[in-house]
Amino acid sequence: MKVSSVFSRLLICVAGMLALVMIARADTVKLKSGQTLEGKITAEGSDFIKLEIPVSATIKDTKIIPRGDIAQIIKAAPDDVALSELRKKLPAPSLMSAEAYRSLIDSGPKKFLEQYPSSTHKAEVEKMLADLQSELDKVERGYLKVEGEWISPQEKQQFKTLTDSRIRGVSFKRKVAAGDQLGALRDFEILDEQYFGTPAHVEAIPVVKELLPAFGQRLTRALQDVEYRKQKWEEDKGLLDEVARAQVEAARAQEIANFERAVEREKEAGIKWLSINDNSADSLTGSIGMVKSEIETLKSIDVATMNSMSEELVKADKLIAEKKLGDAKKTIAEATAMIGNTGKKGTSSTGKKSSSKGKSPSSPSSYASALLSKIAETETAMELARQQEASAAKGVEASKTITEAGAAAAEKVNTDLGEASTDKKEEVDQGSALTSLMGVEAKEKEEKKVEKKTPTKKSTASKDDEGEEMKRPEPVVADEGGGINFQLIMMIVAGLMVVAIVVMKVLGIGGKKESAE
Repeated sequence: MKVSSVFSRLLICVAGMLALVMIARADTVKLKSGQTLEGKITAEGSDFIKLEIPVSATIKDTKIIPRGDIAQIIKAAPDDVALSELRKKLPAPSLMSAEAYRSLIDSGPKKFLEQYPSSTHKAEVEKMLADLQSELDKVERGYLKVEGEWISPQEKQQFKTLTDSRIRGVSFKRKVAAGDQLGALRDFEILDEQYFGTPAHVEAIPVVKELLPAFGQRLTRALQDVEYRKQKWEEDKGLLDEVARAQVEAARAQEIANFERAVEREKEAGIKWLSINDNSADSLTGSIGMVKSEIETLKSIDVATMNSMSEELVKADKLIAEKKLGDAKKTIAEATAMIGNTGKKGTSSTGKKSSSKGKSPSSPSSYASALLSKIAETETAMELARQQEASAAKGVEASKTITEAGAAAAEKVNTDLGEASTDKKEEVDQGSALTSLMGVEAKEKEEKKVEKKTPTKKSTASKDDEGEEMKRPEPVVADEGGGINFQLIMMIVAGLMVVAIVVMKVLGIGGKKESAE
């Protein structure tokens, strides 16, 4: 089934549903003939009523019915009418801002519940309110609603080209529905130039194929009437007085000048579908030429093949997100091979680039080229991450080595200190023992000398001292040669040297130098 056919049927279904909703809560007029009409009574007179009957979402038929033909009028209840109006606003459209949601909530369900707190539709409206508040919460958290689908902030960044093209596609569809043919063609121009190969771009192609002939017919009619409008304008101007005529001419001149400046700015910006002056034959003729050129270009496009290519590119986009870059490259190559370089972009009769459809998928602005750039960026990011990871791993290993070396060094130092402490303790103990031994030997020698030099005590005492032991002072002992004993001096010096050596070893003075590693 063709996409254009699906799109058309969708619009018809939506219009039909809206019409049914309007009728469901409309005023009912029963005629004496047995016929029943439903719509909205827009005016009432003493002998007639005016009934507006919806034919479609945008088309209404107004009937004037004499009161003599009316058997009964059943007017809708106020809350029924309010609910009908509220239903027209829901569901909330795509791309609504948080501020727009708040405004819709306040003027819609909240206002209804305040005005009709006892309405039989209260439960339905409360659900509408809850749904809108839930959607508002998502929008405030950065989500984007596009044609009923919610896109998270992460997805917007991860699939930027795809998301941006969908936003432009929504704008295109809205302008088509509103009858803004020129605006729709400008949106398609952007889709074609910047998002070639995206689903939004491919979906727009069949719609444009149908839009262009209708647009061309409008321009042709305007061109046919341009001379008549000029003549009519001149006639109307002739009916004015001199002052009014001058004012009208000045206004027309200003209008033309403004239009020409606007067109120049559009040309400088590279816009293909320029503004149109319905009163200018040159402007209309140029636009008609653009339409004809675009119709011919679009005839050569195989929408089914383009659609298949687009689907494969979307798969590639998802593979990139999963870091399956090899598979993504292969998928992109297969997708672009479907259409290849089936013609470079042509040019219109004005010399401007014509729209898409022969455009190479390798164009810098195509979806495929955007995906290839995305792969390159991802590869660069992954390589940088690997380098950082390797650097971090080296840092951890170096830190581990340093820690182990430090621990080994600390253990060695502790061991050395322990051994040194033990050796020094033994040396101190040995020194103390030697000093003690030397002191004992010196004392014994001194005692022997004293005994040798001291005279023998008398065995008896004198008469005067009879019964008491005679006590005499002991003489100072000197060595045989006179002065202080040389051997004693040597012993003292030796003891002092031992003590000094022990102290130096304890303090680490004079130890062996360890070679630096």
